[in-house]
Amino acid sequence: MKTTCTVIVFNFNSIGFLRLCIKQIMKMQHPEIDVSVIIADQSNDEQEKKMVHEEFSGYADVTIVHMAALRSGFAVDWVFRNMDIKSEYTCTLDCDAFPLSHTWLYLPITLMQENPFSFVGGLFFESRKEEIVHCYHNNPFYCMSMCYRVGRTETYKELAMEGGFTVFHARKDLDFVYGKGHEAWAAWAADDYEHKGSDDGTIAHFYDDNFTENNKMALATSHTMGDSKIESGYGGIVDDLVLHFGFCHWSTGIEDRVAKDYAYWKKRINDGDENVLEEMLKVAYANPSDIFHEQGTHVRSVWNGTLKKSFPSTSELNKRIEELKKV
Repeated sequence: MKTTCTVIVFNFNSIGFLRLCIKQIMKMQHPEIDVSVIIADQSNDEQEKKMVHEEFSGYADVTIVHMAALRSGFAVDWVFRNMDIKSEYTCTLDCDAFPLSHTWLYLPITLMQENPFSFVGGLFFESRKEEIVHCYHNNPFYCMSMCYRVGRTETYKELAMEGGFTVFHARKDLDFVYGKGHEAWAAWAADDYEHKGSDDGTIAHFYDDNFTENNKMALATSHTMGDSKIESGYGGIVDDLVLHFGFCHWSTGIEDRVAKDYAYWKKRINDGDENVLEEMLKVAYANPSDIFHEQGTHVRSVWNGTLKKSFPSTSELNKRIEELKKV
């Protein structure tokens, strides 16, 4: 019997990126994974909404839902309150994240089946008291990115209900009922509400690491886009599985103010260039990261939910990941 996985794709006025994302999802299927897709469309442009329906409503395994433009975390909270997700696993995916391998779901799901991981995905930060940038409430905790993260559906639902993936400042206008993770965060933020907010998913993982003992694994950013000497990096390949371009709705309509190369690739994606992904990969693969030795988000990392501490991936895990890439 196939393993089932629901992929929640976030979209905000980004039809060009959504086209490429859905194309790659459909192309990179694995025979042992049964995939269904939910397009969480937060577009506030009526023409964009119309194009999303015209292009994707005919797919048998794609469901389109419209919701307020409150970012990706809100989409997860909305889905788990309004839809009955029956799949064993769920993956969240930004529309600028493009699957590159038939194992992009198979690999993280297999790692969760073989190890006590509740989530496997790309990009993370670890919130610790000594770090000003990522110093949040009740440190340490380990926050995984919304851009590409696979987890058990039951865990996703618990985190959506108890902690919530929606950014903190957007919650005051919602009628969602959250649990003890949200309550603990709100109590901490009460005296400085405007400065004690959160990014998407932060409070969900805060709940996960303060109220459960779940283990997690972050895959490596194996290659990057963007010359750090000229401009900030804006894209990366997650362990040969997914290219995350790093595009977000904050850059929509401000092409004149974003990095030159970023704007160049963004235009080609929006124009529907058939060769753009292949050429982006050439650029990224020319800039490899030392995934086994660098300290930080480029290295494979495992969070121990009992010890509340992260560790570099073991040699056994690294070997198994490389084996799974070939299945």
